[in-house]
Amino acid sequence: MYSTYRTAPHIDVEETMRRSVTMLVNSITTGVRPGVVWAPVPVMLPGERTSTEDEPAKSLYATLPASDRLPGVLDSSLMVGYVWADEPRATAAAIFTGTDLKVLKQQAEKLAQSYWDAREAFAFGCRPAAWRSA
Repeated sequence: MYSTYRTAPHIDVEETMRRSVTMLVNSITTGVRPGVVWAPVPVMLPGERTSTEDEPAKSLYATLPASDRLPGVLDSSLMVGYVWADEPRATAAAIFTGTDLKVLKQQAEKLAQSYWDAREAFAFGCRPAAWRSA
């Protein structure tokens, strides 16, 4: 099972914990073992360019709750990549947890493509001040 924060800055700690614990408890009580599918995206951006308060991250992350409601999907996640880690797993990825691997794969690839298509639109959200007025 897998779930990630859906806000940057991470103000959704409690919601993320609830989603994760709910998946775990449901799996334990029903005996259903969900699968995880990930679709890597060859992009890494610094956090300063991926705030969910700004586009395109705002719209990309806004699609996740609807994905969670699809049959066979328990959780959808988007990771923007961790630019400061020098290892293969640092890449961006769409990651889906659920019971229908075909649906998970389709949805992960769809979200990964959306992220790829938006990659050049990510910009620094904070506006610098003139150094004399800072």
